[in-house]
Amino acid sequence: MSITSSLNTLRSEFENLNKQIAEKSERNIVQMKVLATVKCNLENLFKRQADQAGTIIECIDLLRTVTPHYSTSQEKTIIDPPLTDEEKNKIKELFETVQK
Repeated sequence: MSITSSLNTLRSEFENLNKQIAEKSERNIVQMKVLATVKCNLENLFKRQADQAGTIIECIDLLRTVTPHYSTSQEKTIIDPPLTDEEKNKIKELFETVQK
């Protein structure tokens, strides 16, 4: 292997690693923004008497966008879709029951 081809190989590997670092950094920034939003939303439940069910639904949907998990049924890592209307209604009913 010549010096030139070795340098080109190293350059290519360096560029790939640099790209991976940039992608992971961007993902971490997005995750931190989501976590900060969830924290603020949960704090507002008590500070400003925000809509409890609506806040929980919003937090779940935000967290689902950044929390992949392994699905045994699909045998791959997936990200859950936002809550369905049925799931949202169940959460709302739960909070209505608790408030009575």
